[in-house]
Amino acid sequence: MNNGILVIDDSESSRKNLKAILAGLGFNNVMTSGDASEAMSIIQKDATTADLILMDLDLSGGIEFCASVKSLSDWQDVPILVMQGTGSKASLSEALFAGANDYVGKPFDRTELRVRINNYLLLRSEVSRRCATERDRRLKPAPRNLIGSPEMPGLMLGKHGFLAALKGLSQRALPKLGYFALRLNPNVAAAVGISEFETEALIGYLGEQIATFPLPGADLVAHWQDGTFICASLTQDQPELARHAALLNRALTDSLNLFPTMEEVSDKIASATAAPGSFETVADGIGNVMRALELDGLQTGQMAAYQLQAANIPVPPRH
Repeated sequence: MNNGILVIDDSESSRKNLKAILAGLGFNNVMTSGDASEAMSIIQKDATTADLILMDLDLSGGIEFCASVKSLSDWQDVPILVMQGTGSKASLSEALFAGANDYVGKPFDRTELRVRINNYLLLRSEVSRRCATERDRRLKPAPRNLIGSPEMPGLMLGKHGFLAALKGLSQRALPKLGYFALRLNPNVAAAVGISEFETEALIGYLGEQIATFPLPGADLVAHWQDGTFICASLTQDQPELARHAALLNRALTDSLNLFPTMEEVSDKIASATAAPGSFETVADGIGNVMRALELDGLQTGQMAAYQLQAANIPVPPRH
């Protein structure tokens, strides 16, 4: 395999061991570094150095390294997997909030390691391909053909990484935590007669739109499952959460309206919020926002209109 992997670990024996493991899994293009500053020098010299970064969670300056990498335009879509040992002292949630995409446990389960790396390399490849051909596209006209990759963009966490990030949240920070969530109406696929694969491609397309939407930098955004997306924020109050949920709802709806077969389908996207201070645990907050998504009849499009009004945003007429 020619995909480049950059391994960063301050233990020379660990670097050699991981390089041997990766070679055994078929990854032979591996570069190693013993500290964050050296690794940053490597990637600043050459934007094609690596397609994926494996970093020890306890690396000195590792959190800052994650944030610095994600601030570089050529590296924003390069996945960072942090390696967490049983005795790790660093905060996994801090690393994920700083820009890491996921984590793998040490000692390594080789099957899990191979699957994680392959998944993120496939995602990286797809993101690079799309960026090359659609560099200027953000919330612009969608492709007329729904066939495509169901993969999520590199800035989007998966459910596993999202929960891992929130798991390390302190009780002191919990009152500041709020959520909003969005969901593609499951009846849309049946209404327009698209296949399961086309539905997955459509969900991937929505993930691209959400990943490029301007949200506070510290917010976590994840593809939860199927057509459901969730955002966790420690900086937004309830009006801000409602505003962003409503604006994203409208933006996604407008994007879907660019598909000729969907223009006449109403209430395509549902959105809901869970306000900071309205729940006692991380899980309760997620449960609240997911249950709110189920209340859609006043729900879906009508919920978005209500949220726009609540946030003092004019509700444009539907076309």
